[in-house]
Amino acid sequence: MSVPVFRSYIRRKDMDTVLNCLVTDSVGPGEYLERFMKAAREALGFDYGFAVRSPYMALEFALDALALEENDVVAVPALAPSYYLRVLEKRRMRPAFLDAKVETGMADLEALGSLDPHPKALILFESLGLMHDPDVVRSLDIPVVEDISHSLGAYVGETRSGSLGQLGILGLEHGGLVTAGGGAIVFARGRREGSVLRNLAGAAVRELLMTDYNAALGLAQFRDMESSIARRREYASLFAQ
Repeated sequence: MSVPVFRSYIRRKDMDTVLNCLVTDSVGPGEYLERFMKAAREALGFDYGFAVRSPYMALEFALDALALEENDVVAVPALAPSYYLRVLEKRRMRPAFLDAKVETGMADLEALGSLDPHPKALILFESLGLMHDPDVVRSLDIPVVEDISHSLGAYVGETRSGSLGQLGILGLEHGGLVTAGGGAIVFARGRREGSVLRNLAGAAVRELLMTDYNAALGLAQFRDMESSIARRREYASLFAQ
């Protein structure tokens, strides 16, 4: 029997929202996507964001927003998803992998200072929900794209995940803390980066944006995100015992 390490938590009422979308005959991006993004903005607290059909696309838009060019070096944790490397190779950028610390499993951000050439950006994947020290991240002299696909709902002190980078990515694939059955959100916390993302979204072809079918499931998941995360914390406590 297959026992997956990561599993989405989907309720019956989530399916009711999807069924309500199905009867509208709205297949492409539409009303449900708008409602989904409103719920996402309220839950994550970003200035602007938009949803696309895969995390791969979300990372591409994030790199575009940072105006990175060919041969630029981009730092990524060694435990980051494999599609990071494919995106960077497609853009002809050079990855600089940061080893994971044995004690914590988190990326060794202190090694950034010794990298030559110095990276132009850091894509910070928070593996298994482990957030880095906010003061260390904010002290970096390069822009940060924070991937909260594993760390949604995590806190360090008063700082929550999604607030460390200038840009953020939330994957919504199968097994995610919040799932839309596929896709991802790319978002910006500040107005300046939000303005850049807004321009990119305006120029994006419609076929890259998330469909209403996926958005309907994501909308239902965001409505009960806090209770879902609380239940996961309860399971984690039982497992730890």
